[in-house]
Amino acid sequence: MPIALGHALAIGLIVLLVYIVGAVIPSKWLQIGGAATLFIVAVWKLRRARQQRRRCRFYRLGNMASFCVGFMVTLWDISKEI
Repeated sequence: MPIALGHALAIGLIVLLVYIVGAVIPSKWLQIGGAATLFIVAVWKLRRARQQRRRCRFYRLGNMASFCVGFMVTLWDISKEI
């Protein structure tokens, strides 16, 4: 129940904010801004999904180059039953 209430409050605040901003800024500019925001988020998500994620940390020791250490597994991989 608290999660649903939080989501409802967040959506209500956004609707109120758009209503207030819509009284000052023409709706055409709000449409353009919303479309640009959606486009930028979509490109960011697509680009992020294509990048390979590294599961290791990079460390630097003195003047040595960075190197990757650590397990290449997640906690989920370790805890699976064999």
